[in-house]
Amino acid sequence: PKKKSTNWVNQIPCVYGAYDWLNVAPIHYLVGALGLEQLRKNESVCLMDDIHQSETWGFSVLFQRNLDRARIDEEVVRGYLRRKERVKFFPAITVALHPAKNNLRAPQYDGPRNVESSGDGQSWMFGSGLKIEFPVVAPDEKPTAGDWGMVSWDKTKMLAAVVDGQHRVAALRELFDSEHDQRLPAAGIPVTFA
Repeated sequence: PKKKSTNWVNQIPCVYGAYDWLNVAPIHYLVGALGLEQLRKNESVCLMDDIHQSETWGFSVLFQRNLDRARIDEEVVRGYLRRKERVKFFPAITVALHPAKNNLRAPQYDGPRNVESSGDGQSWMFGSGLKIEFPVVAPDEKPTAGDWGMVSWDKTKMLAAVVDGQHRVAALRELFDSEHDQRLPAAGIPVTFA
């Protein structure tokens, strides 16, 4: 039987945190790991080069817009990833989760933020495209730093844009594309969602 197609990214286990100091409103973030398969082009996350009109977003200070393809190939792929004697480790990439429509950044979510509570914790829904579940948070409480949860999003309603770590993700994609065996190990890299 053919697998049912879905636009939703599989739930990703994560840990919650918030920057609520030095800001007018808290900036919520989640720390987890993305499987290597999720880094492939058109899977779970995208590079800024993959997004039409990303240069018009107005916050270019958050990401390095232009990918240096020579650096990716020479330094990261050949000088690091392909060298068997090197220990491989990447620090966390940062992925900004933005509301989107037709692969373009939308000014807001397509609906209100809803918080549903049950005996199994809380579920936050941002419009109809982003869902964060907190199984361990009591219905009458807010999540606090260190609470674990699960995040998933609809790829047609959210852009998961790599704003820090674009060269690392591009290098891994180049390595995947050049390998004869397209099966990837069941490994992951750290990620911060904001």
